Amino acid sequence: MYCIPSPAARIVRFTLVVALLLRAPEAVVASEGTAAQRLLGRTCLALGASPDLRGSIHIRRSVIGGESRDNGTDDEWVRFRPLGFATYTDAGTQTGGGGFANDLAWSRDIAGIVRVETYPAAREQRIADAFIAAYGYCGTTELRFRVSLDHPVRADGITYDVFRVQPHGALPFALWIDSRSHLPVRAVESYYYDVVETFGAYRRVGPVLVPFERSGSETTITASYVAKNALGPSLPRWSPNDASIANGHRTVVPFKFDRNTIFVPVRIGNSTYHFQFDTGGRDLISSEVAKALGLRITGLATLTGAGGKSVPSAYAIIPALHIGDAVLRNQRVLVYDGLGDGMLGYEIPARFETTIDFRRRTLTLSNKETPLRHAISFAFYDGTIPVVRATVGGTTGWFQVDTGSGRVLALTLPFVAAHPELEPRTDAAVRRSTVPGGETLAVVARGPSLTISGYTIQHPVTYFTRDHQGTFADPSLAGNIGIGALEQFTLTLDYAHYQIGLDPNDAYYTMQGDTTGLSLINDPNGLYVDYVAPGPAYVAGLREGDTITSIGGVDASTLDAMSALRIFNAANHSLVITIVEAGGLDKELLYRSDAYIPPAR
Repeated sequence: MYCIPSPAARIVRFTLVVALLLRAPEAVVASEGTAAQRLLGRTCLALGASPDLRGSIHIRRSVIGGESRDNGTDDEWVRFRPLGFATYTDAGTQTGGGGFANDLAWSRDIAGIVRVETYPAAREQRIADAFIAAYGYCGTTELRFRVSLDHPVRADGITYDVFRVQPHGALPFALWIDSRSHLPVRAVESYYYDVVETFGAYRRVGPVLVPFERSGSETTITASYVAKNALGPSLPRWSPNDASIANGHRTVVPFKFDRNTIFVPVRIGNSTYHFQFDTGGRDLISSEVAKALGLRITGLATLTGAGGKSVPSAYAIIPALHIGDAVLRNQRVLVYDGLGDGMLGYEIPARFETTIDFRRRTLTLSNKETPLRHAISFAFYDGTIPVVRATVGGTTGWFQVDTGSGRVLALTLPFVAAHPELEPRTDAAVRRSTVPGGETLAVVARGPSLTISGYTIQHPVTYFTRDHQGTFADPSLAGNIGIGALEQFTLTLDYAHYQIGLDPNDAYYTMQGDTTGLSLINDPNGLYVDYVAPGPAYVAGLREGDTITSIGGVDASTLDAMSALRIFNAANHSLVITIVEAGGLDKELLYRSDAYIPPAR
């Protein structure tokens, strides 16, 4: 799973609104201490911001280079009452936007796809952006907020007063004030990572001061044009027009399922490649394939993986990417090595209703525009990853739906820490895994039952993560539902209507009575044993790292993981299995189905 935040998600927007001065109700402010009130009041006086301000302003700034090396423009609209904010950047790979107005938060990507942000943390970040942009901490908006004074910070010979601000329904942020000018110079939004923005070169626009220079962690922006009577922000339309299906409204594409990964054939020019399909990822291509196709690799990007570390990337434009009869034109994709030929990510289901039939090994893309009949609603996490409400051991939270993860279930450290009854109660294996953006550490054990959309997976093999950075350290997220769970269903992704359809297949019913304790991965030589929980497989002598080469006389290389588990669970008494141990030795084991050890919960 890879994610790259949109420009609007990465950059905290700093502007101010003023066009029409009308008397407004006093904002309700909870301030801790008279010192905080006095110092903040001095800042608001210096800015010219007060609860009397109403109206809106439009600011256009020039985008100069930055990490992506793209130049362009950035437009902002901010409104006081009711609070509204929108931004749109037109600068090559940095193109995108977002905003908040009329109680809706949204993001817009480079192709014009608009996402309404219903995931709580994403919505709260948009509201915080709007609140900061409108100087809401001066009582200029209708939002209630709390503010407290932190310890001052001294740097480069300057003392900064630091305030902690908590707007109602928004992410908290720290506001740094230059003690000499009394003007804001930095804001830091607090998520599971910090979003930092600095600003300066204030100029007066009407009765207020506006920062004409703004430098974030990735882009430097200076103001070049100001218009006072702009239209207020509003929700833009969902408007991608770069994809179609020839010869009808539907195309069915067979895929390979190898090592718990979906590989879809794609055609670019006269060449065919096999790209991974990852609902939690972005479209990308390897540098080797890009060069073979003669694509121009430009710009710089930073990818953040589940491990929490940033890795460098670049961009290329694919003139036409064919998936069966579907074609996506002029696709700007990331260039990154380490994931085979490439990856198909959120951009595909964002344009087509996408159905993954694990039993038939087919991917169906459709132009269908009607909502699914039986589906669950989802939100977007980090802009591209679908998250749904699911229950683990009786506790409900937000879970990523991630075909890029080969696991059944992973739980975040903050979620388990908040619900210690979920912790495994017996000795469990400790697993260190290499993932995009670093490593993850997890305790692996049979976990509590997982229920999603009314379907329950009994005591799945679960990764109890121990990460203190990255996705699995996010306190707003409960966990990740991977392909080990999703392959028990026919999965339909309808991003246009924020719906996911789950139709159980025979694998779901097979796993209801699964007592093996095995987690298997398809391997060219047979079935690789990824994990063994207490149960008959463990009693038989199977261990992690072994490869099963035959089950009851059946060549294991001809079986997928679910077919193998079906054979194990259907055995009346015993089966002879052959394996190659992790050390390379051949061995014959006797698997007894009655040697069941119930999970220790």
